[in-house]
Amino acid sequence: MAWLGVFPGPGGFGDTVSFFTDLLGLRKGPISEVAHLETARGDIVEVFRPEARYPYADGPLPGFLVEDVPSAADELRAAGTPLLGDLEAWEDHAWQHFRAPDGSVWEVTSGPFSPDAPAPGLPRIGIRTARFAEMVSFARKTLALEVADRAELEVVLAASNGDRLEVIAEDEPGHAFLATGTPVAAIEVDDVPSLRPQLVFAGVELLGGTDREGAGEHRQHLRAPDGHVYEVLSRGG
Repeated sequence: MAWLGVFPGPGGFGDTVSFFTDLLGLRKGPISEVAHLETARGDIVEVFRPEARYPYADGPLPGFLVEDVPSAADELRAAGTPLLGDLEAWEDHAWQHFRAPDGSVWEVTSGPFSPDAPAPGLPRIGIRTARFAEMVSFARKTLALEVADRAELEVVLAASNGDRLEVIAEDEPGHAFLATGTPVAAIEVDDVPSLRPQLVFAGVELLGGTDREGAGEHRQHLRAPDGHVYEVLSRGG
C-alpha cells in the first residue's frame, strides 16, 4: 500500500491533518485544497478539503502500488471491475480509481515510492465485507495478492513487499466495531503502547484493547476526527 486518501466532512480538515501529523508523526508537506502528508517510508496520505473530494469517496480510499497504472487499469477492466473517473497523472505519479466487488472504492497507483524501505509506512489495510468470498477471490486473482493466513471468517493476503490486506467477513464477531464496506488503514508508528496515553489525552476514541501479536507487534484501532476507523501498528517492541 502506498497511498491513502482521507475525506473529512465540513469543519474537519484541520483536525484531521493535525491528527495525522501531531499525534501519528506523519511529515507535513504542501497544503492547499489537499494536505500532502508522508510516512517515514515515503507512503503518501492526502487529506482532502470537502470541495476537493471525489464524488464517489465516502470513506478512506487506499491505493495499491503497481508498476504501470495503464496496464493495471486494462487488467481491472478486463476482469469486469468498474473503473471510476479517468486515469489521472501528476508529475511522476499516476492513478486510477475502481470499485471492488463489495462496492468499496480503491485505486491502483504508481510513482517514486519505496515499498521495501525499512521504515514505518502504510503496511496493512483491512476491509469488513458482506461479500467475503468475492473479495478474497478478487484480491487473489485480480490484484495478484498471495494468501498469507486463512481462517473461516478472515483471510490475510500479502503483497510482494509484505504489506497486508485483511478481508474480514461481516459476521466475524471480533471486528463488529468496523463499518461494513469501509477500508481501514493501518499507520505504522514507533510504539503503540507509548502512543496510547497520548491518544487518550487528546480525546481520541479507542476501540477495543491493544492487540499484541508475535514478534512484538502491537495494534490499536481508533476513530479519527474524520469519523472513520483507523489502526495504529508498531513492531519490534
